[in-house]
Amino acid sequence: MLGIEPMYVRAAAFVLIVLVLGLVFRSRRMYAFELLLVLITVLAAGWYFTQEVALLGMMKQGLDLQGGTRLVLQAVPTEELTADEFKDRLDASTEIIRERVDKLGVAEPVIYQEAEKDRIIVELAAVSRDEAMDIVKIAYLTFKDAEGNVIITGDDLVQAKEDLEQGSRPVVNLTLKPEAEDRFAEATTRIYNGQSASRSIFIYLDEDLVSAPQVMAPDIRKAQISGYPDLKDARRIATILNIGALPLQLNVSEVREVSASLGADSLRRSEFAAVVGIGAVILFMILFYRGAGVIADFALVVYGMLVLAILVLFDAVLTLPGVAGLVLGVGIAVDANVLIYERVKDHLRAGRTLRAAVDSGYRSAMRTVMDANLTTLIAAAVLFYYGTGPVRGFAVTLGVSILASLLTAVVFSQYVLRLVINARLIRRASVLFGEKEANLGGAR
Repeated sequence: MLGIEPMYVRAAAFVLIVLVLGLVFRSRRMYAFELLLVLITVLAAGWYFTQEVALLGMMKQGLDLQGGTRLVLQAVPTEELTADEFKDRLDASTEIIRERVDKLGVAEPVIYQEAEKDRIIVELAAVSRDEAMDIVKIAYLTFKDAEGNVIITGDDLVQAKEDLEQGSRPVVNLTLKPEAEDRFAEATTRIYNGQSASRSIFIYLDEDLVSAPQVMAPDIRKAQISGYPDLKDARRIATILNIGALPLQLNVSEVREVSASLGADSLRRSEFAAVVGIGAVILFMILFYRGAGVIADFALVVYGMLVLAILVLFDAVLTLPGVAGLVLGVGIAVDANVLIYERVKDHLRAGRTLRAAVDSGYRSAMRTVMDANLTTLIAAAVLFYYGTGPVRGFAVTLGVSILASLLTAVVFSQYVLRLVINARLIRRASVLFGEKEANLGGAR
């Protein structure tokens, strides 16, 4: 999570108040002050997300950039299984492991079979050895009374779901089968009435005591596990309980750290290419659209912070293709600005005033921009629904980039452009949009 200090919350509230006042009291000075405040806010946010929070540093790096942990899982054959049944169970085990990895929030895994050796290879980025071992862990859940009598087990479980009780205490809530609910209600009534040596129920996970809640009322039909340091740990246990055991016994024959698949020289070249690509886009917008291009580049900064913050919240893993996707997203983000600015210039050439041309240009370009982004969003949704692994990750990144570009290119850049015009900081259309005055009709 991104922790935000109260000081920054108060600053954001002050900015919001000023913006509301700007909507009420419309004057040239108020527009100029509002524009200055927006500029300071974006620069302060940029400093906060690069120095205080360091968004790029918070993102996990993929196997190609940082390396990770490699597991070799050896399947153990049994006499009662035919060769075809064993192969089917090996395939099922591979898919269950893939599902566990995805639900644990580990993006971009490398998972494949060595069928001739009955092995499954798992490579995970930015994961410790202990976390990697959890994917083959068989979590067996038991609830016992003080005498050691088993009340319910993991076989009675319908669903496990992590939650924050009272907004701060991580827990795992368990939904039980109807017959298990009856047994649990009977046991809690017996314990509550003092028919046990203790008023507690002892919850074990793989024979380890994880929680011992007291029975505070009879006839309880809902179970809960507590005692986790954070929500991430509760989510990990809930995931293991939900997926259950693997259909084959898998022995871990090898666990080792793997180095990055790309060398330092390749990384430096990739970083250089990314900087050159983004720099070329920024320079293009300034050369072709002058003042409006500067505003588009300003919106691009907001776009970058927004996309990175969302990806960090999604616990995304940054790989080299991901870097390429982010650079491509920069082009997508300014594409809407290019389309809108060209429409504005068309209206300027028709002789409209600067303010009227901006209003008409945004209105006329809006449908085209929305249609283009909507079709891409639909494609991203299809990829996410039918894809797996890296394909779904790409779909999420693509969808986030499109939504962020709509906010920054359509909403934010238009807002800043109107502030500049209303504050009369730039009065000449030729300076704001880079069009020759001879082509502007009555607009100057």
